[in-house]
Amino acid sequence: MANLARLNLPYPEAVFQIDFFRSNPVPFYTLAKELYPGRYSPTLTHTFISLLNTHSLLHTCFTQNIDALERLAGVPEDKIIEAHGSFATQSCIDCKVPFDGGKMMKAIEKGEIPRCERRRCGGLVKPDIVFFEESLPNKFYASIRSLRHANLLIVIGTSLTVHPFASLVDFVPGTCPRVFINLVDIGEFNRKDDVVLLGRCDDVVRELCKELGWEEELEKMWRGIGRGGRRDTGKANKEDPFDKITKDMEGELAPVKANHGQSKAQEDKHQMGSSDLAEENSGGMQKGTDDTDDKRKPFDGRQALLDFHMEKIYVIARGDMELVEEVEMLECAVEMTKDRHRFRHAFEVMDYHLNRVQVMRKGDRELDLHLGFLKDIMDIFW
Repeated sequence: MANLARLNLPYPEAVFQIDFFRSNPVPFYTLAKELYPGRYSPTLTHTFISLLNTHSLLHTCFTQNIDALERLAGVPEDKIIEAHGSFATQSCIDCKVPFDGGKMMKAIEKGEIPRCERRRCGGLVKPDIVFFEESLPNKFYASIRSLRHANLLIVIGTSLTVHPFASLVDFVPGTCPRVFINLVDIGEFNRKDDVVLLGRCDDVVRELCKELGWEEELEKMWRGIGRGGRRDTGKANKEDPFDKITKDMEGELAPVKANHGQSKAQEDKHQMGSSDLAEENSGGMQKGTDDTDDKRKPFDGRQALLDFHMEKIYVIARGDMELVEEVEMLECAVEMTKDRHRFRHAFEVMDYHLNRVQVMRKGDRELDLHLGFLKDIMDIFW
């Protein structure tokens, strides 16, 4: 199997950097040959998500995966939000014209680099997955508002370390039960109605379906879609290829992240100043008593300004339910900025919904005034 060590990269993350891809697409396509859809089939867990849809219990499936296995498992395309894109489609990185999937597959199988067929272009073609420094799809940001109406959130197989995707768990109402299924606990699910189920995801899903009386239906559905690729047989020691690559990259990046974290902390301290950091909020989300575990350290003065202008925006939006819903999403992002470890990613979500609110009520001078203040505060923060 191709791994990072064999790709001869200048640094591990280069394989998913657009500038490096432009200069040398060979490492990415070497890796793509291992990842391309068709080599692997959906697991029981993928099938469980499809089964939820069969029982009319699935509203939206948010995924970080780029392997398109949710689609192969039968989850309807209109219910899938692929936050980091996927191998399901591809296009030219210059003119953005879509490229034929069959031709893409043949090129990858032959070890060739696909090029745009549009006359006078000839640019490199890339699967529509999000590379480092590329923006997440607008569809991702636009779909976040649906979480405000969720009555159950199921989070499966993630360490919640990649933002802004990891912040989605904070967008559901406080009354919404959250179920976390993972091999290890990550300490993020501490609400009163949260449920943490530890173990191999497929094993936990099988037990859930047994309790629901769906076990036979799950197995039958899984057997029906398990053709055309390698399938997880349930062996405990079998490692998913995407997990393997992730571990490789994390192992390579660990020393870099450690050094970056130290320099970043010094940079933040220099830019913000110690006076900008408030004491620990007694209503904070983190329950740890050690200061190193506390993520809830709001920026006191500027945070108060954010709250003030949000209150004014709520008053203006009153009576317009569609606008109120958008403002609620904006407020949720504002709340996320109180988490020092997430505020940079929170501002990406905040910026999207702030622009949405502005477009929905064009020409409202009072609203524009408060939105303008929010943008100014964001510039100071970010």
